[in-house]
Amino acid sequence: MLIFCFSAVWGSPIELYGFGSRNLGLANTGAARAGIESFSLNPAAGIGEMQFLLGYSWLRSSFTEPPMVAWDSNQDGFIDGLDDPIQPPWDYDDSDGLSLGMLHPLGKRMHFGFNLYLPTNRILQIRTYDTAFPHWILYRERPYGYGLISGVNVRIYDGLYVGIGSELAYKARVRLSGTLDASLQAGDEEISTQAMLDIHEIQLDAVPASAFFFGVFWESQSIEGLTVGASYRSALSNPIDVDLDLQINLGVNEFAGLDEIDFTLVAPVKLSLLDYYKPARFRFETSYTNWKPLQVSVGLEWTGWSDAFLNTAQVVEGTVQIPILFSEPTSLDDGNSYQVELQDTWSVHMGLESELSTFGRPILLRGGWGYVSTALKNYGSNVSPLDSPRQFFSAGVGMTHLLPIDLGPLTWDFFGQYHIFAPGFIEVDYDSAYTPGAPVESEIPIGGSLLAVGFQTRMEY
Repeated sequence: MLIFCFSAVWGSPIELYGFGSRNLGLANTGAARAGIESFSLNPAAGIGEMQFLLGYSWLRSSFTEPPMVAWDSNQDGFIDGLDDPIQPPWDYDDSDGLSLGMLHPLGKRMHFGFNLYLPTNRILQIRTYDTAFPHWILYRERPYGYGLISGVNVRIYDGLYVGIGSELAYKARVRLSGTLDASLQAGDEEISTQAMLDIHEIQLDAVPASAFFFGVFWESQSIEGLTVGASYRSALSNPIDVDLDLQINLGVNEFAGLDEIDFTLVAPVKLSLLDYYKPARFRFETSYTNWKPLQVSVGLEWTGWSDAFLNTAQVVEGTVQIPILFSEPTSLDDGNSYQVELQDTWSVHMGLESELSTFGRPILLRGGWGYVSTALKNYGSNVSPLDSPRQFFSAGVGMTHLLPIDLGPLTWDFFGQYHIFAPGFIEVDYDSAYTPGAPVESEIPIGGSLLAVGFQTRMEY
């Protein structure tokens, strides 16, 4: 059996930017602030009147261009001075998406709600990469996932809420079996070949999966405007098991002085694809809304990246059997010295909101700042993983007006976030200048930016 592992670090824009225009404009704070947008951070904080929100966001990335790298450009099986170096990709696809949310009171003590982010470019993307290529390990795949978070909360006593929720996803299994028949025959003037591939069966099964949220939200009864929130989300991943049952039949007839020979190669192949990985997360946050004219939110977050996998390919275990030639199967070893170790990250988030009155209507101005530490801890030779700490700045504006019909106030919110990766260099170590993926320089520059802008409307009814 031949076993490959294809893995990916993957999440969704909710992981990078947050959910809801108000939260995003306040540097992804919201775990200690009541409202419809809080379910993505803390289900216990999703309290208030019946609400519905609809929004859209544009997400872009731009990273520092890496150097050219060595590659078998002429496909002669060797890397030498005859091969031209190639340029690895460094800017990844855009990812825009639609946001939906709902909050519904259940009696006087409970609330139900959900937050949904649905990307419009693609729902699913599974891509592996050569480990030798310079690669931003946490950002190539992450913007392409959907996020569906729902939950309920209950008031224990005045000011104290507890909540539980889930982030819904799926797990999948793929089966494929087939036979490849090929023949090689030497004629009077030329060599003739023939090949036929017969796929016997393809089967795909997908089943629901979820991560769990637990949260606490507290409104101080003695200090007006002070709130505290804490939440924990378990890790969530989608390993896709792919079983390939391959049989290759090769016939050689009157070629190079050989008599007619038939070969059969039996190679069961097992692929393990990781569609996404969303790490465990703990967040603690406090907010104070009675400090006029400013409202302040400060949060601290831990993210468990140390248990994550990367989107690379490795042979874990494998054998190939040729019955006519060998009685015992031949074992396969992985020829890749891949080694990357991730670490847990810490991030801090701070947001300020101020209310102004213009033409008799309130306008909310928002701003924020955040810092996220790097997840890259150690890496071995012949690999080029890229990551660096990043800080980000956010801004937003919100306006509320009454509808002509009795449905409650309608709010328009706009937001922007700009993430800056710390510039610098990653030192790499390759066996030689002709090792696949070896950069033409000993240092690879790092740095870049992420940009998110969008709008949202929220209605109470």
